[in-house]
Amino acid sequence: MKKHMCRLKLISLSLLVLFVVLSCNGKTNKEEVKSDYDYIKDYFKTKHNFEITEQINMVVVITANGCPQCNKGFICFAVSNLNRENSVILVTDDGKALDISSLRSLEGNVFFDDTICESDDRELFLNSSVIFLNEKDIDTIIKIDSHSINEQFSFILSKQL
Repeated sequence: MKKHMCRLKLISLSLLVLFVVLSCNGKTNKEEVKSDYDYIKDYFKTKHNFEITEQINMVVVITANGCPQCNKGFICFAVSNLNRENSVILVTDDGKALDISSLRSLEGNVFFDDTICESDDRELFLNSSVIFLNEKDIDTIIKIDSHSINEQFSFILSKQL
């Protein structure tokens, strides 16, 4: 009788394990984490109905976060040097903290979105920066700061060539 109970328990345990393994099916409830490049591409497609193609190799982000004088200089630099067919300019300020009138008059790949905030799951658009794209990936991110702004501008210009 003990052998029979032992076998019954073993069979029951085996069936339980089998059902658990089969019910899992190798799937998880987590979504696949997108790369930063895919995040940028999806953002522009859904928010601005704009396709980031392989010809776009630079995303310029202008925010009011950080050094106000740096951002003011960065706007002038972007208007003069970075508004090109191979670039996209994203302005995340509503014009209250920065004078963005020169950006509003630009034609081309210039987009405005003052709804991006620190609660977003990515920090790609939270600081004034230049994001260089290369072969469906992010190559380099230059965050504009007061410590090395002249070197950053020089590097950005040299990287465009």
